[in-house]
Amino acid sequence: GEHTDALLDTPAQVCPRGLLFALQPYACEAATHPCRLLTHASQEIFFDLLATFPRARVVLTLRDPLAWAESRRRRHPTDRAPVLPLFGVEAPMGALSAEQAATALALWHKVVAAAVPPERLLVLDVFSMPSAELWRRLCAFLQKPLPRDEAGELPPFPSLGYGDDMQLGSTD
Repeated sequence: GEHTDALLDTPAQVCPRGLLFALQPYACEAATHPCRLLTHASQEIFFDLLATFPRARVVLTLRDPLAWAESRRRRHPTDRAPVLPLFGVEAPMGALSAEQAATALALWHKVVAAAVPPERLLVLDVFSMPSAELWRRLCAFLQKPLPRDEAGELPPFPSLGYGDDMQLGSTD
């Protein structure tokens, strides 16, 4: 979005700053340029990215694992479950119970947190933290000023609306 674009300036400046995002382990949306900011985690290439960019800073976004699992199983039952492929287990979300999928996500969060040194890891709960707190933590981590709208206020933190857990097939 416009406010996050201002934080990152241009894609070419992402690599020198060493920023990678590790969000929920959704299927990878392949980056077409090596300096692109990853906004969907790719557990399949996460460790390769860390090896390629050893000084990368990582933003790990959290969500209640059970709420995530219930939503993910309903919306994307054929997607791979998080963390299990690291152990050679290929399991689609729909093959797991909500509790199993939630445990897999919680384990993925632990894997990311263990793989990245604390000084290069920012953990945000985008579903429960207030917008202003999210902006403060992200901007401090990026060493950037807080974005302001025309009235000088902090804009709402960008969200895809997943926190509202939209109904399948809804046009709202």
